[in-house]
Amino acid sequence: PPGGHMRGVSTRGGRRAEVAGVDTPTISLRLLREGDRATLRALRDALHTAPGWFSLDAEDAIPSALVRECYARARAFFSLPTELKRAYVHTQYARETGGYVPLLEEYAYRPNEIAILESFDTVRDVDASKIAPDQTGVGPVDWPLECPGMKTALRAFYEAADEVARDLLTALARARFVTNGDLATKSETANAAALSRRLLASFTENSACSMRVMRYPGTRDERVQKRVGGRLVGFEDSESLGPGDGFARGAKQNKREAKRADGVRDVDDAAREDVRAGTARATKRQKPSSPRGSRARAVGIAEHTDFECFTFLHQDTPGLFLRDRAGAWREAETFGSKIGPRSTFTVIVGDAFERVSNGYFRATPHRVALTPHERFALVRFNGLDPEASIAPFAAVRSDEPEKTKNKKTFETCEEPKYAARATQGEHLARQVTRAARHLENAAKRGAVPGVDAKRLSGETAPVKFAQLLIVAAGNVRGDDGGDDGGGSRVLARSPSSADSSPKLSTERCASFVLLGLHQTGEFAGLYTGFIAKVKPFETPRDASLRAAKEAGVTFSLESAAEKETFPQRRDVSRTILSGNVSLRERARFRFEGWLADDRVAVEHEFVLRVRDASDVRFAEDPPFKREPNVRRGKVRDGDSVSVEEREEQPHAEETRGNPGVQTKWFARDDVPYASMPADDAVWYPRLFTLLDADDAGKRERGKETAEESLSVEPKNARDSARSDRSVWTNALAGRFAFDEDGALRDDWEVRVLATDAAM
Repeated sequence: PPGGHMRGVSTRGGRRAEVAGVDTPTISLRLLREGDRATLRALRDALHTAPGWFSLDAEDAIPSALVRECYARARAFFSLPTELKRAYVHTQYARETGGYVPLLEEYAYRPNEIAILESFDTVRDVDASKIAPDQTGVGPVDWPLECPGMKTALRAFYEAADEVARDLLTALARARFVTNGDLATKSETANAAALSRRLLASFTENSACSMRVMRYPGTRDERVQKRVGGRLVGFEDSESLGPGDGFARGAKQNKREAKRADGVRDVDDAAREDVRAGTARATKRQKPSSPRGSRARAVGIAEHTDFECFTFLHQDTPGLFLRDRAGAWREAETFGSKIGPRSTFTVIVGDAFERVSNGYFRATPHRVALTPHERFALVRFNGLDPEASIAPFAAVRSDEPEKTKNKKTFETCEEPKYAARATQGEHLARQVTRAARHLENAAKRGAVPGVDAKRLSGETAPVKFAQLLIVAAGNVRGDDGGDDGGGSRVLARSPSSADSSPKLSTERCASFVLLGLHQTGEFAGLYTGFIAKVKPFETPRDASLRAAKEAGVTFSLESAAEKETFPQRRDVSRTILSGNVSLRERARFRFEGWLADDRVAVEHEFVLRVRDASDVRFAEDPPFKREPNVRRGKVRDGDSVSVEEREEQPHAEETRGNPGVQTKWFARDDVPYASMPADDAVWYPRLFTLLDADDAGKRERGKETAEESLSVEPKNARDSARSDRSVWTNALAGRFAFDEDGALRDDWEVRVLATDAAM
C-alpha cells in the first residue's frame, strides 16, 4: 500500500510494542483543507498503521468558546429535575429526532452490560415542510424550552461540525490514496477525486449524522448509588478504576480477545455486513464474560464500534478508552486549557468507512470506563444518506496508460471484503436494533434497576398536545364579548390563581382573543383555544393549525411564494404566514394526573397574532346534509375521539365553525374563565402580559408591527436555513397537577423564561 506497511499491526511478540510506541498525532484541520501532503500522510499512517485514530485541531471551524458553551448548556440541562427531562424522552418521537435518554436506558452494545449514563441527542434540525412526511433521522428537534441557550449552542456546533465533516470526508479520500512522493500521481488524483465525489454526493441534509451531549454521573453520585448499588455487577468495583488506572485488571482478557481476533478468517458476506473480520471487529461476535447469575454488569459504555463513517469525540475528564491496531487499550486524551476545554477532538473511524475503504482504514473499538467521578462528553457521528452504498470503492489499479483499457484496471487491488449490497441506513438500523434488543432483553429479566420493557417501548412516554390562541387588535366585526356561552358548565377558579393573576396593561394592541365552545367531548360546555393531540410525524405547530382548521377557522395568509414553491401542499399546516401576522409558541406546560393512564401530557401553546381580524375567516357553511361528520376532541386517556353526528347541522349564521366547536371573539377583559378549564385562569393572564410586553418593546424600538418583535416564518427558501438560529423570546413554562377528582391542585408552577427553544 502507499507509504509502505509498518511491522507492528500484528498482536504477536514485540510488534505490539512498536504500535504502542506510536503517539496519537494531532492533525490540523487547516492543513487538511489546504491539501498538505505531509499532513495527509500523517492522517493515513495514524489510521492505517498506528494507533488507529488521530486528534483533530478544529479551532478554525469550531471555536473553543463554542465547545465550552455546549458543555455549559449540557450541565444546565442535566441539572433539571428528572421528571422535566423525561418530558423530552427520545421514545416519543416518531421521526427519531433524538431527545433525552434517561439513566440506564442507553442501548446495550454488548449483552448484559448496562451503561451508567444519560444523554440528550439531536439530529439535523430541518423544518418538516422540507422532508418527506414519514422521513426519520432528520427533522424538527424538540428543544428543551426550560434550558435556555441549549438550542443555540448545539445547533451552532452541529452546523460547524457539518463543515468539518465535509472537509474530513475529502481528506479521508485523499489519505486513502496518498503516496510518499512530493507530487500526486495520476491514479492517486483520480481515485481520491472519485472517492471524494462519491462521499460528498451522499452527504446531504438527509445524512445519518447525530450529536450527543452525555453525562456519566460516576459511582459516587448518591442518586445513582441508591438506584444501582448492589444490583449491577462491578458497580462497587469501579473505585479501583480511576482515570489513570485504565483497564489494567482486564489486560489478560484483552490479550486473549486480541489473539482470537487475529485468528478469525473466512467470514461469509452476511457476517461481514454485521461485523468486520479481524482485530477491529471480531469481538462483536464473541460472547462476553457473563456476570454472576442473571445480574447485568455496570459499565460506562460497553465496547463497540460506531456505525457511521467517522466520529469526533470530546471529553472534559478521562474515561474514554480506545483499542489500537495491535489490540491494546489506550486512554483517550482530554483537551483543555486554563479557561476550559479547547477545540481539539479525538477522531475515530466507523463501520461505514471501513467498508468503503475495503478495510484499509479499520473501525476503532472503544468503550468508557465506569469511573467514580462525574464526566461529560460531546460526540458527533458523521454518516452518509440512508440509501448511500457503503460497498468498497473500486479504485484504478495503476498509472500505466496501456492498462487503462483493461477492465481489471478499475477493480480494487484486493478482493472486496464486504458485500456490495449494504447501505448506510441498513447497517445503522441493523446495529441499533441489535443494541436495543440487548437492553430490552435485560429489562425483561429484571436486570436493569427501575427499567422495564414497557418504558423502553415508549408506552409511558408523554402525550403531546398543541393549542392555538388567535389574538387580534382592534374591532372584530361588532363582537363585544362578555358572554360565557349560556348553559356552559362553570369551573371554579383556583384561589391561588385568582389572587395572583397579573394585572393587564391599560395600553395594549392585542385586545381580542378567539375561543371555541366545545359541544361534546372532554371539554363539553367549556371554552378553550383550538386544541389537538399531536399525531406521529406531526409537529406541535402543525397540530395547532390543524385544530383551528378542524374547528372551521381558516386563514387568508398564504403567500404567492408558497403557492409557487409547494403547489402540492394545500393544507393550512404548510402555509407560510407572512404579511401582518406572527405565529410562535409562547408557553409549554406539563399536566400530571389528567390522563387516565397517568401518563404526563405536554401541551405546546401557540399564539397567532393578527393586526386585522378580517384575516381570520370562518366556514360559511350552508345547511349541512344528513351525513356523518367527524369531530375531534381531547379525552382523559390521551387519545382523539371520533363522534358521528347524524342530526341536521345548523346554519352558518347560527354558529361559527363546525358543529363540534362554536367560535367567538372575546375582549381580553371579558374572557370567560369561569367556563374554561381551571388551568387557563392561571396562565392566560400571564400570557397576555407577555404580549403586552412585546407591544411595549415594539413601541420603544419605534417599530410599527407586532410581528417584528417575534420570529416570523422565512419568506424564501434561501433565508429558511438560518432564519431562527438566534431567536429568543419570553415564554411561559411550568406544570399543573390534578387530584383524583380531576380538580386542579394548588401547587401549580408557572414561570417566565427568556428562551431560544420556542417553536
